[in-house]
Amino acid sequence: MGIDDPTPVLSWRLGAPDGGHRQTAYQLRVDTGTVVWYTGKVVSGQSVNVPYDGPAPTSRQRFSWRVQVWDEQDVVSEWSKDAVWEMGLLAHADWHAHWIADPAAVPRIQDPLVIRFTARQTRFLRLDVTRLGRPLQEGWPDPVSRLQLAELQVFGGGTLLSQRKRVTASEAYTASGVWGPEFLTDGTLHSNADPRGYTSLERHQQDLDSSIWVEVDLGGSAVADEVRLYPRTDTHTPDGGVANFPESFTLQTRNAASDPWTVAFRGTGQAAPEPWRPPPGLPLLARTFTVDKPVTSARLYAVGLGVCELRLNGAKVGDAVLEPAYTDYRKRVVYSTYDVTSAVRTGDNTIGVMLGHGIQDVQGGTGRYTKFTGSLGFMKALVQLEVTHPDGTRTEVVSDGQWRAETGPTTFTNWFGGEDYDARREFPGWDGPGANHQTWRVAQDLGTPTEVLSAQEPPPVRVKETISAATGTEVAPGVWLYDMGRNLAGWPEVTLRGAAGRTAWLTPGEKLANGRVTQSEVGEPVYFRFTPATDEATWHPRFMYYGFRYLEISGLAAAPAPQDVRAHVLRADNVAVGTISTSNSTLNSVYTLVERAVASNMFSVLTDCPHREKLGWLEETHLLYDTVAASFDVASYYRAIARDIRDAQLDNGMVPDIAPEYTVFDGGFRDDPNWGGAMVMVPYKHYRTYGDVGPLRDGYQAMVRYMNYLASRADGHLLDYGLGDWGAADESTPVGLVVSSAYHRFATAMAEISDAVGEDATRYRTLAADIRVAFNAAYFDKAAGRYGSGSQSSNALPLAAGLVPDEHRATVLAALKADIANRGGHLSTGEVGLRALFDVLGEAGDADTVLTMALNATAPSYAAMLASGATTLPEFWDGRGSQNHFMMGAINDWSYRYLAGIRPVEPGYRRFVIAPLIPTSLDQVSASWEGPYGPIHSAWRKTATGVRLSVVVPANTEAEVRLPNENPLVLPGGTHELTSAD
Repeated sequence: MGIDDPTPVLSWRLGAPDGGHRQTAYQLRVDTGTVVWYTGKVVSGQSVNVPYDGPAPTSRQRFSWRVQVWDEQDVVSEWSKDAVWEMGLLAHADWHAHWIADPAAVPRIQDPLVIRFTARQTRFLRLDVTRLGRPLQEGWPDPVSRLQLAELQVFGGGTLLSQRKRVTASEAYTASGVWGPEFLTDGTLHSNADPRGYTSLERHQQDLDSSIWVEVDLGGSAVADEVRLYPRTDTHTPDGGVANFPESFTLQTRNAASDPWTVAFRGTGQAAPEPWRPPPGLPLLARTFTVDKPVTSARLYAVGLGVCELRLNGAKVGDAVLEPAYTDYRKRVVYSTYDVTSAVRTGDNTIGVMLGHGIQDVQGGTGRYTKFTGSLGFMKALVQLEVTHPDGTRTEVVSDGQWRAETGPTTFTNWFGGEDYDARREFPGWDGPGANHQTWRVAQDLGTPTEVLSAQEPPPVRVKETISAATGTEVAPGVWLYDMGRNLAGWPEVTLRGAAGRTAWLTPGEKLANGRVTQSEVGEPVYFRFTPATDEATWHPRFMYYGFRYLEISGLAAAPAPQDVRAHVLRADNVAVGTISTSNSTLNSVYTLVERAVASNMFSVLTDCPHREKLGWLEETHLLYDTVAASFDVASYYRAIARDIRDAQLDNGMVPDIAPEYTVFDGGFRDDPNWGGAMVMVPYKHYRTYGDVGPLRDGYQAMVRYMNYLASRADGHLLDYGLGDWGAADESTPVGLVVSSAYHRFATAMAEISDAVGEDATRYRTLAADIRVAFNAAYFDKAAGRYGSGSQSSNALPLAAGLVPDEHRATVLAALKADIANRGGHLSTGEVGLRALFDVLGEAGDADTVLTMALNATAPSYAAMLASGATTLPEFWDGRGSQNHFMMGAINDWSYRYLAGIRPVEPGYRRFVIAPLIPTSLDQVSASWEGPYGPIHSAWRKTATGVRLSVVVPANTEAEVRLPNENPLVLPGGTHELTSAD
């Protein structure tokens, strides 16, 4: 419901294959009350991703469609039952709603420090600082002092003289597009969004041994008499004050570079400007309205930034949470469509919106943890309710100046640091029918939307499970520790009894230290506070989430019972589609570790961890694509990820390591080909898995721009920059080898992509061949029979990428296996080399070596992670870092592809292979995966005489089945039993 794709793809599955297992033709009929598209009989076996090719849809239009197929005997089926899709609002003109906000919560431009001095002829003006302002807790443990300004303006006679003028500095910390001297005169009077302004290097004291200065060149002599200094505004000191604003300084002028400096103003003990302070709570927006006719249907199109909860007649609208999805909110906003027919009543109604900051607006200086600070905008809502009546007329209720606003009971929220709620500040019935908002403020009408408004099409985030604490123990006087039994991502929830007016503190964490929750992974406090108004009350946060296993509760007279302490487990509601099990219980537990880590990071984007960063690091989206897709149906989800990557691309073609790029990192943390290469590899892998060519077509030109960018960075067809094999136990693998092998993978994929979308692939085949030649010349040691340093990644990456000449593959593979043996059966790769390592051994038929590494009793291994008590996959092999990271999870998809043997031959698994490896250390393996055409099943077990294999092949597909010591068989749709002898 509420899609905005004008050509949605239609897919269907054939029934049980016993009466016919292969489609030879189909016909489609689509109608909107009358038939708008009828294909007639189309001779084709395609039953997945058939694009709608009828008249262009219009907003709100509802389509029903059905299909009829012919089998290989030319026997036609009955028509299918009708399926339905409904369009959302397709153009800005369809939106009659305006953005609205609580006027008290709309930030105003921070007042500057205004310095006036005797008018003088000058060209150069210097701010020379000898004492810095109040420091920030940037990291831990020490506070950091800097000179930080959003803007420096020079005026003469009321005329601004300094706009876009050249700025130099004695020192500067620079971050592309974020911090730099040039941003001190760019006209941006705040630092809430990029670019922020100027920052010096860090100090650990306010008094300076030598001054820090910034200098403005006005470009010519002018009369100046005033300077305005605008402070940093995106973060504050713990007590809410302005940070890093100069306290002792001089303003100096000179008219020529050869002239001496003259002091125009001297400031000592200068107070910073008073900061703007928001209301003591988050906004509520509401409007009452009357419906005077019966209701046939009602649709609500809405979005609230940064995070919203919609309310209608006293109840939450829908079951999605943490809406809207991550995007660069300045460019694209995702709205949702709800069927609220049953909620709208004849007579009085009330619609409301609760707003939180989300990741759109991350404020610092709160005394709680933040990964970064910055704002893409303030809290606001866009709401359009359309009620259709039996006579065909429509009642429309839109967000505008008729709405009212008030400060609600959520008194604090931060996407990283926690959330507070004071139930004593509630407005009972504020969202119920006939609510009275006369004492509330008039909402501020911000006008019509200018951003791209896109429909929410992938499944939203929902509560997927609710679990109660397994145990509760007093660990200090008045402090109780609750163990949820496993690591997870979601919301803590508590029911308090007999605690009216008391404030409960909830402190979450993944780990314990000396029997107490530790937040050493983030370094600064994260906590939730709940003050109930009655003696029995239940609460959970609404506007942020966190990754945790343990919860400490304090501030109460008595301990809540374990059943009153719960966790709502959240994730994007992608359907679970894969299961795998083996005869080894440890290996099965490893699969659970990985699946839980994937689920814990599957929100509107794939994040790296659900607590410290919550950012969409892109390497995992493609390096672990098959692991994600093995467990969940991501056909729609990954289309949105591919769009986010395109939206994040820079003008020069570079793709940053995170998308959306909410904060700008440096060096390889912003620009690494194994991260940015998701531009190519995400739609490519999506195509291979689902047969969906749409993201290839939509993104092809962006892919070309990215490949052009890489070519501009290459030297002799090789790259040599980035993070290398991140997380490797053996750090000797050359960075250039890691990224150049990726460059070859991208070129090879681009050739196949070009073929798929009807573009000339010659350029990319030639590029791949050139990279191969250059790579071998640079990294292959023929005498030693190895690549690079001889590390596992040095050899596995070129083997997996097809870079090793055929005549040397056996030698390089032997060198790889020798390194594994010399390490006592341990792996040594990071996340980039891991999949390559497993795949190379899988292609060589050596499952035993993979399992030896995976199940090694000592680190680095998955079994060692389990033995350490992990319940989700840790970030690094030695257990450091996040305890809920899926970047090392390649064992799961490898097991589907090699232990169960399920691998595609054609995109979308129309033709696929079932070729399981039979390791000595396992007695049986069973795997099922719901593919585009239907369920695929592969299960084998050893018998006294060999191996027995059971397979299920979906109708309208065929599988080539290979067993040891047997000839391959091509099997049609159906259930098949096979055996092989020892």
